Order: sequence, then structure tokens, then C-alpha cells
Amino acid sequence: VRPGDTVIYTPSPSAGYRLSSVSAKTNTGASVSMTANANGTYSFVVPSGATSVTVTPSFVKTTTTTLPFTDVPTTAWYYNGVEYCYNTVRGSARLMQGMSATTFGPNTGFTRAQVVQILWNIKGCPEPKTTYNPYTDISSIHYAYKAMLWATQNGYAEGYVDKGVRTFRPNQNVTRQEMAVFLWRAAGKPTNYNSLNLNAYTDGYMVYDWAQPAMRWAIARGVLSGQSSVALGNYLSPRTVAYRSEVAVTVMNFDKLAVFR
Repeated sequence: VRPGDTVIYTPSPSAGYRLSSVSAKTNTGASVSMTANANGTYSFVVPSGATSVTVTPSFVKTTTTTLPFTDVPTTAWYYNGVEYCYNTVRGSARLMQGMSATTFGPNTGFTRAQVVQILWNIKGCPEPKTTYNPYTDISSIHYAYKAMLWATQNGYAEGYVDKGVRTFRPNQNVTRQEMAVFLWRAAGKPTNYNSLNLNAYTDGYMVYDWAQPAMRWAIARGVLSGQSSVALGNYLSPRTVAYRSEVAVTVMNFDKLAVFR
């Protein structure tokens, strides 16, 4: 293994255990950024000057599960994210619910309404400042109505204006870069990560200009990670729809920063 090589690591928990976390360090003790892949593996690029990299996994017992979902196996790379979001309660709301009582829908896309609902849940479901609704495509019967008004009033969400008509598009799926923008706004739009080079990723050039500050922040703070493929290299997939599995892990990472409480 040489500097610049991409290494794939496959966790192998013993029966009754699942992966809790995984880290990597070079021979000098420097931390190495690892990417969680959809197939349950992890990948990293050997840093320049490193002669070796040590990968250290951590496993926890899985004799019992705290999740009611039949489609979230304990060995899934996103299990910890789903467990965190389902079991974390602010006020009277979980950060994330299932699609039904027994299914989470990890491979289902995530909508704009659902993103602001999560932000609202994190804050404990506060009342909007006013009842004014600037959008023509939502009404008070929508499950995320208050969340959409609240997020708009606080600058976390913006709608669309077409020929003078303002809409929220609550059922529109969000992309990975759009999800990063929602969270970046909630974190206060930090700008001290603008030097991060997105071109280090194969498809970094595909990040739209309006999303670049958010993506740099999300990557630098560990909120969002890249994806890895032997064929494609390390990539961000900024314009790809964010799936519920990804959202759960991303929201867990975001909430643990404690920048939006």
C-alpha cells in the first residue's frame, strides 16, 4: 500500500455484535478520514508520507435491539444513525420516525418538508413567530405546516418563486447538497471552512456555487462524508437524492455538534 492508494476495509463483527465506530491513524498518529460506503465497507486514501495505516474498529453487543424496524438490520452501516434519530426525543418528538410502525424505508428519498420537520423536532417543536403563510402549495392540514412556517421565518428554508407565485414544494426530494444547505443555515451559515478544496473529490465540480459553502462546512465538520467506489473513486454525489438512511446518519452527525439546540 502506497500513499494515494484507496484502501477498502470490511468490518467483520462476531456473532451477537455490530460495528459501533471505526477509525484509522497513520504511523505518525495522524487521523485518517474514512468514508462509509453503502455496501457496509469503509474506504480511505493513504495520506502522503504515511508508511502504514492502522484501522481500529469498535463493536458493541446486539443481543437486543431498540428499533422496531424490520428493514434496518443491526449490521447496516446506517444503523447507528437510525437508532440515534429514533431514540433521541426533544420535547415530545423523535428526531425521525419510521415510514410505518415496523418499517423505516432506508432507501426512500427524503423530502423538503421532512427536512424542516427534523430541524423543528431538534428544537423541540417551537411555535412559528406568526401564522402568516407565504406559500400557495401548503395549508394548515399538512403534517409539517408549522415546521415549514417556522423554518422559513428563521431563514433555514426558502421557497421558490415562479411568475410571482411562491411555493415551498414540500414533497420534492432533496439532494445531498440541498440537505447540506438546510443544515448549514441552521448552524448559522459558518464561513470559516471556505478553503476546503472540493476538487479533492472526483465530482466536486458538480457542487453548485450556491451549495459550496455548505458542502465545505459539512465535510470539514464530519456532518456529511463522501462516497467511495473502486470504479469512480471518492465522490460526493451532490446532485443525487438523499435517502433516509443517509439523512439519519447526517442528522446524527449534525446533532452531535450541538450547534443547533
